[in-house]
Amino acid sequence: MFFSTLNRNPKSFLFAIVGAEKCSIFCRANPRIRKDGAPERARGHCRLPDWTCRAPAASQYNPLTRHYWLSSDTSVNYLFATRKAAVGAKPCSGDVHAVLFDLDGTLIDSAPDLGAAADKMRTDRGLPSLPPAQYRPMAGAGARGMLGVAFKVTPDDPGYDALREEFFVNYENCMTQRTYAFEGVSDLLQALVLKGLPWGVVTNKASRFTDPLTRAMPLFASAATVISGDTTPHAKPHPEPLFEAARRLGVSPGVFIRGG
Repeated sequence: MFFSTLNRNPKSFLFAIVGAEKCSIFCRANPRIRKDGAPERARGHCRLPDWTCRAPAASQYNPLTRHYWLSSDTSVNYLFATRKAAVGAKPCSGDVHAVLFDLDGTLIDSAPDLGAAADKMRTDRGLPSLPPAQYRPMAGAGARGMLGVAFKVTPDDPGYDALREEFFVNYENCMTQRTYAFEGVSDLLQALVLKGLPWGVVTNKASRFTDPLTRAMPLFASAATVISGDTTPHAKPHPEPLFEAARRLGVSPGVFIRGG
């Protein structure tokens, strides 16, 4: 189980309630400060037999760069995890028929090529190149995130559609140059194949990019199915892409797992 809430002190009230909530950085549905508690108090409620708690961490946010990161400063907010000891636990049973993964940020790190595609647009216009670290936090937002970093534009701005198509073309030309599989992914997928478990990919990335990318990377040679964001009428988080993957794998939607 995972827990995350605000701390209970003046600093938390100032930064999280007065600052973030009132400025609409966080939604106003956050619990009132009087209902929050210190990390040790919260962890005390979770100290049950056979359960262990990990040391608390904190989530921090820079509203200018829209970048989140974890830190050890729990004075404003904190999060921690507790788990039941796995004594006598058994491995997955035969009920597991297939394993599905997300693509970007799960199996592969595509942030370097996404950033390069956007940065080329800057240099083509005589603008200075930006460090890759500025693009990485917004890689999950695709074209919208990359163009937001490169040009401070949003989908509502005039000319955005033309910029997006230019970004898409740039990305098509470079999307396998710097993208790589995360450490351990190849071994994981090989282990699934050896166990006779089919695996596949369900991503919101358009087939325009997914198909050539997965064909170019040997990592995906053993994939039983690849579902793109436009394979079905609805993209994730709608369940239809997962149902389609299950149909293609020949398993019931009730008996497959999705790794993320």
